[in-house]
Amino acid sequence: MIQNGDIEGLKAALLNLRKDLKKEIDFSKENISALSTRLTGSSEQVVRHDEEQVSKTQQASCDCVDIMSQYENLMMAFKREKSENMILRKEFHELRKRHAFEIGNVSEKFINMDSRLNNAEKTLRSEIETIKNENMAQLRSEINTIKDETIAEFQEMKKQPDFEIGNTSEKCYKVETRLKSVEKTLRSDIDNIKKETMAINHRYAACQTYINNTRSNFNDVIIHLNESLMNRSLLALQEISRITSDTANLKTSNEILKSKTDMLIRHLRPFLPKSCDSEVKSGEYTIYPDAFPQGVKVYCYLDSTNKGWIVIHRRKDGSVDFNRTWADYKAGFGNLSGEFWLGNQHIYQLTEDKPRQLRIDMEMFNGTKRYALYSGFKISSESEKYKLHLSGYTGDAEDCLLTACFNSIDGSTLHNGRLFSTFDRDNDQTYGCCACYYAGGWWFDNCFSAHLNGKYFKKKESVTYGNGIQWYTITRGNTSLKFVQMSMR
Repeated sequence: MIQNGDIEGLKAALLNLRKDLKKEIDFSKENISALSTRLTGSSEQVVRHDEEQVSKTQQASCDCVDIMSQYENLMMAFKREKSENMILRKEFHELRKRHAFEIGNVSEKFINMDSRLNNAEKTLRSEIETIKNENMAQLRSEINTIKDETIAEFQEMKKQPDFEIGNTSEKCYKVETRLKSVEKTLRSDIDNIKKETMAINHRYAACQTYINNTRSNFNDVIIHLNESLMNRSLLALQEISRITSDTANLKTSNEILKSKTDMLIRHLRPFLPKSCDSEVKSGEYTIYPDAFPQGVKVYCYLDSTNKGWIVIHRRKDGSVDFNRTWADYKAGFGNLSGEFWLGNQHIYQLTEDKPRQLRIDMEMFNGTKRYALYSGFKISSESEKYKLHLSGYTGDAEDCLLTACFNSIDGSTLHNGRLFSTFDRDNDQTYGCCACYYAGGWWFDNCFSAHLNGKYFKKKESVTYGNGIQWYTITRGNTSLKFVQMSMR
């Protein structure tokens, strides 16, 4: 027979086993909770650290913008050094782009690495939670099973007060054996949980070390890039300062040189050429008429009698487009040795300076040459729209400027006294726009008897009636001149 003391001892042993098991489970929960807290804290530190790095990077970027603004303001102050300053400005922009690109690459790598670490952290937490849930569920299930079976057997024993000692002892032995087996299994499971927890702790420590090393490397790279950018910015500022100083010195030197040049020109003015009369061959020269005390570069043409003429216009090969704006015709365009228009403002100043003659030389593709000579020539100022003034025709081309050419293109047209017109400044005498339709600026009437700035047509090109370089008595509106040159003296 089993004594009451044996049963009480068995109950006490089972109770102690349950207490030990509860302590082990609580210990495991504490370890898991601590590990989760450390992971959460580590993630928050990573986020705070990243925000600080972004703030520092933004501050560095703001500093670069301030430097760039100072750089641009300094450059705009010195127009004469514009070319050299623009080159430096482009280099400075490239410097900023390179560093922004390098920092962007490093930041992108760090963000990718941080993302991988976050994924690893989530995986660890998931594994821990899975292990905890599986083991706790298994432990609870086994404990409940043992508890239910023990209670059932104990109740059964209570119902049979007179069962034989042998059977009872055997049952107690089985219960004890089974409890020991369960205890061994539980302790083995607890040991496994401890080992897995330690492994997780090691993995976490390794991850934390990797994070710290990566942060340290990232900080070193950022510091290096900032130092490099600062050094290059300082070099750029020093170069700007040098250029600014050189520009100021150059400006002073230019002012001194200009003053001396003006003084020299005043002393030499009586000996400087005012026209092309003193030149011995055709070519480009600088003359010093009263209207241009600093001199103006012109092309001097010597005719068959060795008289010098200032060329104001030439057409010979179609290399220059003469369908230009009012501003272009005012300033002039082209190449003095090739096709060009000297410029209405220059022509006005030269004809205002003294009375001038105008000579127009023309040549057809068949070799026929003609000329027109006007003894009086000038144009008014821009405020009067460069009005044309001519008088005294001679020559063999027949006059198409002072009088209307016979059977002119648009009826009876006179050019003398007319205003200059371009496609963007229509001053002609028709309801339409002659410069828009026939192309090129000219002293249009309704529309022209002569138009020397029309489109250039080469020898074999078909000429639309009225287009091209026209002098009606020669071209008749259906051909175009090969060569024309306007000169004055």
